[in-house]
Amino acid sequence: MSNNNDLNEKFNNFLNNVFSIYSNLLNPEGKNPSSLDKEQIDDISSVMSKEFIRIADRMMYSNLNIFFHIYLKICDKLKRQAKISKEEKYLFNKINSINIHHYTSISNFQNILKSSQLWFSSFDSMNDSEEGKFLKNYIHEVYFRDKFKTADDVPNLKKLEEYEKKLYSISFSTEADDSSQWDRYGDKGCGVCIVFSFKAFSQFFYNQFRFFETSPILYFSYLDKLEHNFLLDCQIASVFNYISKPEILIEELSHYAIFVKNQTFFHESELRLTADFSKFEKEKLNVAIPSDLYKIESNKFKLNLLNWCKFKRLDINPFASLFHKIIIGPCSKTSVDDIKKILKNHGIKTVAVEKSKSTLVNK
Repeated sequence: MSNNNDLNEKFNNFLNNVFSIYSNLLNPEGKNPSSLDKEQIDDISSVMSKEFIRIADRMMYSNLNIFFHIYLKICDKLKRQAKISKEEKYLFNKINSINIHHYTSISNFQNILKSSQLWFSSFDSMNDSEEGKFLKNYIHEVYFRDKFKTADDVPNLKKLEEYEKKLYSISFSTEADDSSQWDRYGDKGCGVCIVFSFKAFSQFFYNQFRFFETSPILYFSYLDKLEHNFLLDCQIASVFNYISKPEILIEELSHYAIFVKNQTFFHESELRLTADFSKFEKEKLNVAIPSDLYKIESNKFKLNLLNWCKFKRLDINPFASLFHKIIIGPCSKTSVDDIKKILKNHGIKTVAVEKSKSTLVNK
């Protein structure tokens, strides 16, 4: 493996170059970037400039894992009260204003409200057969191919999949009202899409124990012969500082393994919230969290959001605070009033409800 400092420097240079391309798309004619504020976009005289901005936004959404690192660098600047450029401000506000979307059936939607629970799935129940296995195979093929016959022969690497069994996740997409995801996850278009504010969602699940981790997926082509991938090498480089501390090494590697997925799912533009069950169990033993905060049932990690609010000392209705909008599937016979009634029965009165504009047909 390359020197960590060298990789960090190369990664930062890479991020800077990506952001430079993004900035040039935002401002191709040398206009004052302040004109890029949302309410002023219509004032940009050049249709070409608007199209460049659209391409820049699509570039960001399609490579959210990369831009999330740039976003974190901007957050660090703001934390240090350092000056940021107007392009950085635009990106910061853009990511903060992202909505994330969870497609599900109406019955699951009602069960979530009735139980006040958010359900996280185990990784062996995902629809990607390579889920959680890619990083283990990548490390073996790229770094230890000549030394060990299989990935399981690499010291400690076999434990990676075992640790991943302690992790549960719930998936979201940055793609709104997406026909393919209605078909695949939204009950063939008969379900609902729950829309969340990314910023509010991240703040709600932030806690001092690092129970949860949020990250966009990093997509890869699964080739017959794996070769070095610059982005992945940069992101896992620091983990190998723990090579002499196997338990920490595996724990840290697992947090990268769960955010890597096959390139064929690229169109889903997925972002995940992952719960680390082992950390919940550890803090429960330390009596740091209440015993009724969660339970494991039917291969699901079920977090009680009412009790989570009590734990965080939040005097709010969690669903009213988290839900930004509900979109009814394009093939559903459920009306807007039906969904509003369901929400009202659970004390949620201000969340917008609308019908999908997708033209998906359920055959």
